[in-house]
This record gives sequence, C-alpha cells and structure tokens, in this order.
Amino acid sequence: MLDWTPNQDNLYELLSLLLDAAEPQHGHNQLTINEKLDSFHHIPEYPLYLTYILTRLQQHGKIRSVAGVVLKNFILTHFNGLHLSVLDYIKHACQLAILHPDNDPLVRKAVELVVTALITQAQVHNWFEMFLLLTNQMMQGNDLQVEIALMTMCKICEDCNRDLVREINGQCPLDIILPRLIRFFDHPDRRLQVCAMAAASQFISAGVSSSTNFDHYLAAILRHLHAHPDPSIHQEICRTLVMMASAQPHKLIPYCHDIMQYMIKCLQDPEENVAMEACDFWPECVDTPAFQPHLIDSIPQIVPILVNHMMYIDDDLSLAEPLSPDPDFISPPSPPSPSLMAASSQAVSQQRQSSPPSPTHPLSTPDEPHPPSPATDRPHSAPRPNSDMSDDDNMTLDENADFEDDEFYSEWTLRKCCASALECLITAHSQQVIEVLFTLLPDRLGHPDWKMRESGILALSTVKPEGISAMIPYLPIVIPYLLQSIYDSNPQVRATSCWTLGRYSKWTVSQFYDPQARTMVYEPVLTALLRRMLDADRDVQTSACIAFTTLEEESSGRELVPYLRPILTSMKRAFSFYRDHNKNVLFDTLATLAEATQSALQEPEYMEMVMAPLIDRWNELADDDTNWFPLLSCFCSVTTALGAKFQPFAEIVFARCLYFIDSTLKISLTTDEAPNIDFQINALDLLSSLAQGMGSAISPFVVDSNLLTLLDVCVRDPMTEVVTSTFALIGDLAKVCFDPLEPFLPSFLSGLIDQMHLEYFHCNNALWCVGEIAVRWGPAIEHYLPDLLARMIPILLSPDVARASVQENTMVALGRLGSACPEVMASYLPQFIQPWLEMAITAQSYNEEEKDSAFVGLCDMIRVNPQAGRKHLDIILMAISQWPMAPPQLHQGFETILHGYKNMLPPMEWMDAYNTLPFSSQQSMTSLYRL
Repeated sequence: MLDWTPNQDNLYELLSLLLDAAEPQHGHNQLTINEKLDSFHHIPEYPLYLTYILTRLQQHGKIRSVAGVVLKNFILTHFNGLHLSVLDYIKHACQLAILHPDNDPLVRKAVELVVTALITQAQVHNWFEMFLLLTNQMMQGNDLQVEIALMTMCKICEDCNRDLVREINGQCPLDIILPRLIRFFDHPDRRLQVCAMAAASQFISAGVSSSTNFDHYLAAILRHLHAHPDPSIHQEICRTLVMMASAQPHKLIPYCHDIMQYMIKCLQDPEENVAMEACDFWPECVDTPAFQPHLIDSIPQIVPILVNHMMYIDDDLSLAEPLSPDPDFISPPSPPSPSLMAASSQAVSQQRQSSPPSPTHPLSTPDEPHPPSPATDRPHSAPRPNSDMSDDDNMTLDENADFEDDEFYSEWTLRKCCASALECLITAHSQQVIEVLFTLLPDRLGHPDWKMRESGILALSTVKPEGISAMIPYLPIVIPYLLQSIYDSNPQVRATSCWTLGRYSKWTVSQFYDPQARTMVYEPVLTALLRRMLDADRDVQTSACIAFTTLEEESSGRELVPYLRPILTSMKRAFSFYRDHNKNVLFDTLATLAEATQSALQEPEYMEMVMAPLIDRWNELADDDTNWFPLLSCFCSVTTALGAKFQPFAEIVFARCLYFIDSTLKISLTTDEAPNIDFQINALDLLSSLAQGMGSAISPFVVDSNLLTLLDVCVRDPMTEVVTSTFALIGDLAKVCFDPLEPFLPSFLSGLIDQMHLEYFHCNNALWCVGEIAVRWGPAIEHYLPDLLARMIPILLSPDVARASVQENTMVALGRLGSACPEVMASYLPQFIQPWLEMAITAQSYNEEEKDSAFVGLCDMIRVNPQAGRKHLDIILMAISQWPMAPPQLHQGFETILHGYKNMLPPMEWMDAYNTLPFSSQQSMTSLYRL
C-alpha cells in the first residue's frame, strides 16, 4: 500500500472541506464542518487521504496543517482500529517528512504532532526505528532537519517519558537521548535550547536520577545559571531546578547556596514568568532538611521580594474591571447594628464608622504601641478599582454585571504565587519570617496608596495556624488594625481585611472566654464581619462570608449562641439582595452556623429566621437549576440541627429528594444522556440528614413512598459517589426505621457485599451500614455471614495502613456481627481476634456507641469460644482497661469474660497476663470487676 494514490474526486472533496476548516467563510458553521469531517471516519482510506494531503501536496500550507491536526486526532481516538497496511503507509510518509522537512513551519509542526501521536499510541519499542532516526538527525543534517527532529523528540519526551526510561533491546532510550539533549543546551538558537531543556526535564520524576548521564545533566544546568540574559532560558532553568528540588532534592544539596542565590536573582527578574518559576522553588525547599540552614540565612533576602510582588499591578486589576452596569442589582438595606457589645464598644465602633482611620500611622511592633492603621489582606477574588467612599453606611453599589464565573478570577498570578510561597516559609520558619515581615509592614500598612496597604495585609494573611504562636505578640496590634481597615473606602481593602480576620479566627474565638478580650476583640470582629456581609461590593460580601464561616468552624458553638439574633438578622438581610454566587457562599455560612450551634437554633424566633431565606430560595429554583446543590447541602445541616422541629417542612423536602433521585435514575436507565448525578447525590445526603434529625418520625414518609425501591437501584449504581451516599442513607434508615427496610435487606446486602473491597472508596460506608443492619436484624443476618466474612477478614488483615479508617470500620462491623450471631462468629474468631484487638486499642475515629457495641460482640464471641482469646489475653486486658466506666451491658460482658478466664486458666497463666497491665490499671480493674 506504500504506492497508494488517492481518488481525485474524493481528494478534491476533502480538500474543500479542509479549506473551510482552515479559513471558515460566512455561512460555514464550524460545528457543521466538524460533523462532516467526522462522517469520513467510517471510510477505511480516510487516514490515507489525510496523510497524503499532509506529506505529498505542495503549497496549501494551512490546509495541510489542518489535515495533520485532524490525522493526529484520528490516530489518538481510532488507533486500535487502524489496519496494519494503513499504519505502515502513515509511518513511511512520516519518515520521509522527517528526512525531507517542508519549508512551511505549520506543516512541520503538524508532522511532529502526527509522529508523536503514533509513538504515544504504539509505544516507543514498536517504532524504535523512528526514535533512532530522530536521535541521529538531531546531531547531523541541515537546519530544518535538525529542528524538526529535535522538536518532534521534545514532544515525544513530554508524552512518552515513562517508555523512554525502560530498556529496549538491552538499551535504555534515555541514555541515548539525554546526552544529545544536553548538547543542545549550548545551541545558538534559543528556541532549540529551551526545547532541549524542557525535554530533558520531563525525565526528572521518571527516572533520570538513575541514568549515568544525570551528573552531566545537572552540571549543564548549573553551568547556565549565569550564562545567558535570555528570560526564556532562565524560566526553563528555574522550572528544572524546582522539579529537581521536588523529585531529587539530595542531588542539589552540594549546590544549595548557589542555587538559592540564583533563585533570589530570578525572583527579581522583570519578566513575570521567570519570577513565577523562581517563586515555586521556595515551597519545595521547606520540605528538605538539608536545605534549611541555607534557607534560613536567605530569609532576609527572600521575604522583602515576595512582599513587593504581592502588590496589585495593572494586569491583576484588569481581571476585575466592571463589565457593564447592572440595572437589576438591588441596593441592599442599611446594615443592622447588632447588639453585640457593651455601650463602650459600640461607641468605639461608631467612631470608626464615622471617621475612617488615617493611613498615616505605621503598624508598630509590640514594643512600640503606636495607633494602628488600616491594613488589608487577600480575599479569594480579584480586586476592584477603588471607589471614593467616606462613610461606611453611605456606600454605593458597584456597577459590576452579574458575572459570576469563578474561572474569570482564578488566573494564577505572581502576586498569588508569592503569597503562597510566603505562607510556606512562615509555616516552616515562623519566628524568622515574621521578624523580617514586621520590619517591612509598618511602612506598607501606613501608606496612602491602597494597593500598598492591601499588599501588607495580604502578607499578614499568609500566617497559617501552624505559625500563629510567633504572631501572638503582634495580634493585639494587628487585629485592631484590621478592624479599622475593614471600613476602608476601597472595596478591595475591605475584602482583604475580612479574609485576613478570618485567618486569625482560632485566636479570635479563644478571646471569648476572657471578658475584657471578648469586648475588645471577639465582639468587634463578629460585628465587623456581619456589617461587611451587607457591603455594597460583592467581593467584600464573599470575603466576609468566608471569614465568618472560618470563625464558625473554629467555634464550639458556645461562643456563637449568645449572638444568634444579630447573626441571623444579618444573614437574612444579606439573602434578600445577594446574587446567586454569594447566596451559595452564604448558604455554606448558614450551614456551618447550624453545625456549630445545633439545637440552639430550635428557638421559634431563630427557626423562622433560618427557614425564611431557605424557603424563598426553594420556591424560586427551577428543577434543573444547579443552584439546588448548595441549597440542599445547607438543608442537610439545618435539618440535623432542628431535629424533630423540622417536621413541618419534612414532607415537601422528602418529596423533592425523591423527585431528584427518581428523575436522575430515569435519565440514566432509559436514555443515552448522562444525567447530572449531583442532584441524586445531594438528595440522598439530605434524606440521610432528615433521618438523623427526625429519627423515627421519618418512618411514615419511607413507608408511603417508593424510596426503598429507588435505593435498591442506587445500591448498584456504577458511580462511586452515588453508592457511597446510598449506603450512608441505608445505614441511617436502619437506625431509626428498621422494619420497612427488612423486606429489602437481602437485595441491599447483596449490593453491599459486592462493594466491600479495600480499594473502593465507598467500602467504608458499606462496612458501617452492615454493622447498623446487624445490630438490629440479629440472627437473621447469619445466612450472609460466609460472604461477608470472606470480604471483611482480608480487609482487617491487610497491611495497607493508608486505609486504616476502613479497617477500623471493619473491626466495628465484625464486633457487631458477633453480637448478632455469636455462635457462628465465634468459630471465625481465631482468624481475626489479634488484629481486631490491636485495631481496637489504637483506633480513634469511631464514636463511643459504635465502640461499645463492637466490644459487646467481642464479649459474646469469647464467651462462646474462650480458647480463641486465650493466647491474646494480655491484649484483651489492655483493651478492657481503656474503659474507666463501661456502660452496663458492656460492663457485664467484661466482667463475665474476665471471671471466666480467671476461673478457667491456671493461676500462674492468669497472673502473667494480668501483670502486663500497669499497676494503676490492675487496681482499677480489680475494683470495677471484683477480681
């Protein structure tokens, strides 16, 4: 077939179509063109035509390049269906195209893509002659031959690096290609130089360190640290060194000082891409102990550069330019004045509102108690241009259109990169970094330019909880400063201040328990964040909600309950004018509040304030609106918190959940369309929360619906997330309304057993669900024990410590099965008692009720088969000693087996085991169990 020639009519038809694809004319829809091209896929000779057009035609560079791209995509998607003769034709044509490269760069690039696609799909060893052709041509030939060979090899290195580190015919391709790539590091053509460096770096994490050429590779990189002014070279060197620091840090230790100084220099490069690559080096450094002395010495050089880069530049600001006025954006009501503080605190707050703080006072160290000045920190979103506002309560709304695409704001910038690097440095060396930081911040935080102030607060936000201890001396100054800057006239400063206050939430919450600190710190922070929730600017709203959510997460609930009225008042008002994105953020804030305060929300006044915005949102959403997801998630937390008080809303919520499950399953089972399973998952999760909150009161809804029939389908769903939520719901229903489940249990258990594999994500929920069923079904589960134990015992015995939580759930489930069927389970006990006991002693994640019931089952099994535990009596005693006061049923079980062993064993054997306990534990157990 190597002499194949095309039919001229067919060739002309395809050329016309490719011309339309290359240069779309009016009236030619690109989708229609693609559909026509796809229609050729069933023609066996279609790839031959594309290859012919790419490699044999003269001129028509655009058409030929399009043909090459289409051929590349065809190879990637239909490679296994290619006939060998067709594949040989393509390979032969590509070899000629490499040996005799076209003058058109678009055509050459298309050839490179096709060759790479073939090698990627066929693997290197099946077309090794092409690999050898490329490596040889890289080193000899004219400029075009060298270029096309190197560029193709670079793409192969990127896509097939794992194949290139495996031996082929007794030779490792990497040992052939790496020396050739290194020689290009000194090539006069910067494009080829960068390409070779990028190609070589692909092997850093794929095995280059074991290559005999690695030392030459590293030496070549280091030789170029100061050899070139070209930014693209420095960018590639920085990227390479970052990869080495991550994958092979020990190789860099001898050169650590020089490399750090080079990275510091590159961090200051005017070319942003170079600085960003250098910035990525510092997070990698903190993980290598041998780097730390050099890193600590360099902190005074690094931190000022990072902070300088954290100021907004014009490109950052352009991300947040208002798109157009939004006439539908409703002005929010005036912010409330929550009665959170004593009169003196309110006076301070009012003074701040009416007289925005002057930015002229620099933030001072604890030894120099000067008045604080406004500071800011970074929120999740991009900044907005400043608007001149002098009074907090008279702020006008920004004119942003309702542009709520998070991707628009998510571009990774040098500013964000430096903030991330500073965060890593503070976490690793908090004392040293913070000392340097606070020599820089006073001038920034007191600067009249809002961008300068904002960058200082962004630096303050990089302190994670791990480094908070070094910040504590400064917090009495930092927090009041942020409380002033949160009322700044610039919305970005306000947003960043909210975000930063949220970062110090753990410390803020700790101030609640000191009356003076509560008045001076905790309550002002609470009030400030609530006011900013009602800000006119959407970014400020978002940051305030996120910060308040963080504060809720750090709270035990007790610190929030006294302030529920003003908190819920602010949230209710915010819901009345927020747009979709911020409503969803606020739903998360409300959900976290419910999780923290729980039954405190059951007061009628609070219930009305919680449910009103939820009901409004419920009634305004269409069935297919994805904004249901955050709403349903919020309902999960609220229903659990309200418990039985949720009864008036239960029927409509239950029905909506059934609708989402049923409609998703119908789409999945009756059409070729892929449904949005998040509707199904969120509905299942909300039903679980209803069961947990309402308890047995959910039983009538279950009995009068087709829920269990739907669950019988869900339990075998191919999607992991669906199955995980289904098992959780079945377990929750088993706890509160077991009788309706019983007819479905044989089918449910079949599905549960099928999913009990250690590598399955949902194995945890399957094990927990089986335990809940066993406790209530009792001996009726005996029929399923062989299949259950065939899955569960290997999981418990597995050495995969990374899945310890699965093994803990296995331990609990085995214990509960022992309580349900002690006679049968006792015969299996010798197979798992030792790992069971060891897991029971060390496990931490299961709750007390589950732990108690598991040990009740162990006692029942030992009572039937005491010999199974005889060799492990010392571990049994150690496990029992963990209970200072066991519940009555468990206490009785412990006492029975302890006396049983003491009476059964020779006195010396008993005492040998008993004496393994600490003396204090012996005394306690002797008293508790009358030993």
